[in-house]
Amino acid sequence: MTIEIKKRPGNEFAEDTVNAASQYKYFMKKPERKLQNYFKQWKALLIVSIVWVILMVVVMVLFGTDAIMEVCLAVLLMNIVFCAAMLLNIVKYKKQIMEDERLSYLTIDENGVELMKDGVQTVRVAWSNVAFIRIFDAAICFFPKNLTSFVISVDKDYSGQILNEINRLGADVKII
Repeated sequence: MTIEIKKRPGNEFAEDTVNAASQYKYFMKKPERKLQNYFKQWKALLIVSIVWVILMVVVMVLFGTDAIMEVCLAVLLMNIVFCAAMLLNIVKYKKQIMEDERLSYLTIDENGVELMKDGVQTVRVAWSNVAFIRIFDAAICFFPKNLTSFVISVDKDYSGQILNEINRLGADVKII
């Protein structure tokens, strides 16, 4: 069965896809774990770090400075750079997903699952390499057993068709 995916990727789908792919190693250890929202976590850590830097600078101006304060300030500044870089990377990844206007075709057959992007890019995972399928709020994701393949993510609107075909084929794969 081949499903033509015409729906343009939305914000929720893109966030679920980025978060799921970013947490691949965690899901391999515990497939049922809650999907963490890295967008909120990195923003919160960045904001907290900025607030601490401001507080430290105020304390340093009012009461003077010493080596420990300067080291702490340097560590916090490095933390801000790191948090900003991580946030920019996942936002960039999300933006690429949302701007991808190519038609996609999801093929599910007795051999496995394949996602083809307008004839240019194809990702295929054999059933023997699918660790599990996970359904999130806006996406359904096929997680490979190893990183030689990619996490295949499809909008949740197609989950009914996908799950029906998997059941029809009798594929031995865990669905969470």
